[in-house]
Amino acid sequence: MRVHRSIYSSRADLKSANTRIENKVTNILEPLASIGYSLGFDYQHGLLEAIWKELLKTTPMILLAAAAVIKYTVRLRTAFSLRKSGQIN
Repeated sequence: MRVHRSIYSSRADLKSANTRIENKVTNILEPLASIGYSLGFDYQHGLLEAIWKELLKTTPMILLAAAAVIKYTVRLRTAFSLRKSGQIN
């Protein structure tokens, strides 16, 4: 995670989950979509755009602003959990 050593971070668990998902999209999903496109498959612009929009809604800066709101934190944990299990895109 990109946090300076001397700075303690709030909601580190959510930031960590966001970073893991962002890395999977950047390092796995997008390259596979590009390879698939070069092999004749459709490139799913809309799907990738929707994924990035969801990720932007849960960026660390937004998480910091909402860190005190338990309801929001629970919603984010649920979203990360559902994404990880493949139940939502």
